[in-house]
Amino acid sequence: MPTQPYKNSKGERLPSVTQCLSVLAKPAVIHWAWQLGIEGLDYRKVKDDASNTGTLVHDLILNDLSGTKPDLSRWTKDQIRSTDASWIKWNEWREKHKVEPILLEAALISNEYQYGGTFDFFGRIDDEVVLADFKTSKALYVENFCQLAAYEQLVWECGKMVNTAKKPLSLRVIRVGKENGGELKEYVLPREDVEKYWNMFLATKTIYEINKSAKLPK
Repeated sequence: MPTQPYKNSKGERLPSVTQCLSVLAKPAVIHWAWQLGIEGLDYRKVKDDASNTGTLVHDLILNDLSGTKPDLSRWTKDQIRSTDASWIKWNEWREKHKVEPILLEAALISNEYQYGGTFDFFGRIDDEVVLADFKTSKALYVENFCQLAAYEQLVWECGKMVNTAKKPLSLRVIRVGKENGGELKEYVLPREDVEKYWNMFLATKTIYEINKSAKLPK
């Protein structure tokens, strides 16, 4: 992920795709935290543990795709072991597919729509040109597909599209389960639905900007 904020050609700070989508309600998260409380668990600790595992799995996947050695110095042995199931699933998937990255974790901005974003993967998988995000969550959410639609605009606008396969760009979420027995599954966003999720992203961007500038009357 970028360490510097997204800025436009005038040097003005831009909202990120993730920030815009943060305005969406997440009732599943509220229920999850409530259920953990019923079980006597601290949702903050569970969330932190899951986040650490997810971050490490994500980093390992990108290291594998870029051919670089991962830096595991900041991770504990237990944290590293927690990625075993996911890593097995990832390698099984890799053996079945020809994967050719063109861009990995590319941070781009849209001067036309005034936002920035960083997607995980743009390249070729087998015979298709693919824009993909890697997720380690237990489920998929609407915002995952809004992200893809927003990232596609960045790819096209920034002139990074290299489609030698002469086929439409495939937008995918590749979910790598963290739990034992978890699966790796690809979710392809149907081309006829892209505009719907793009419009939804634009709506969240409008709400985000209004909310950021809104001031309550005194």
